[in-house]
Amino acid sequence: FLEPFHVSTAIATLDYVSEGRAGLLVQQLTRQRNLQASKALGALNGYPSLDQQAIKTDTQDAIEAIRRLWDSWEDDAVIRDKKTQRFLDASKLHYINFESDNFRILGPSITPRPPQGQPIVATTLSNLDELNVARNADVVFVTADEQLIRAAGTSVHDRAAPFVVADIALSDKPGVQETIDAVIKNQAWGASGIRLLLSDPQSQSDFVLKELLPALQVHKLVHNGEGTTLRARFGLPEPINRYSTAA
Repeated sequence: FLEPFHVSTAIATLDYVSEGRAGLLVQQLTRQRNLQASKALGALNGYPSLDQQAIKTDTQDAIEAIRRLWDSWEDDAVIRDKKTQRFLDASKLHYINFESDNFRILGPSITPRPPQGQPIVATTLSNLDELNVARNADVVFVTADEQLIRAAGTSVHDRAAPFVVADIALSDKPGVQETIDAVIKNQAWGASGIRLLLSDPQSQSDFVLKELLPALQVHKLVHNGEGTTLRARFGLPEPINRYSTAA
């Protein structure tokens, strides 16, 4: 268990080291995992909770706190002004004043705003109970199901719809046409990308590289991403800093 503050600084640091290629894969904990953590670490005022709804709420609260911390430094906060002997412009750092049932974070972060501004937040979606968490993500890996894909790709309030990636599991003896048909079908449902799940990577990798990939290219179902950052590769817009906009 790591507090959102430490997760945010770790991902921000990784984003600097990787030159804008970092991301956070959110994995919602289960009641059993929380029970194991409570036994190993002890519980503090009922945290971590064993209530499934409280677990969902904590997950969403953690994502929100992490995002706010990434924005707590404006892009031009580091000035390195030798004449005035100032390294930082303090007016460009912001308290986030985040408070929920289990997290209270004043901020700002101890790490400058990441190169991507907001590193990608990704999660998985295998049932509709996970939908609220998925809607707070930038990228969602979804079980290849029409209802789930359409639900994941729906924008809510002022948030843009996430980039939906459909998970397609290859059979033991996959065929090129059946896989192409599956890709086209998932795209029609609203998937923006496809992730192939190989049951036997060692034997199936040759099929993917030598047979499937060329066929997908012929059908123009493979597109080369532009840009060098992870956000750019997914075609996500440059994020606006919520605090500099409000300033």
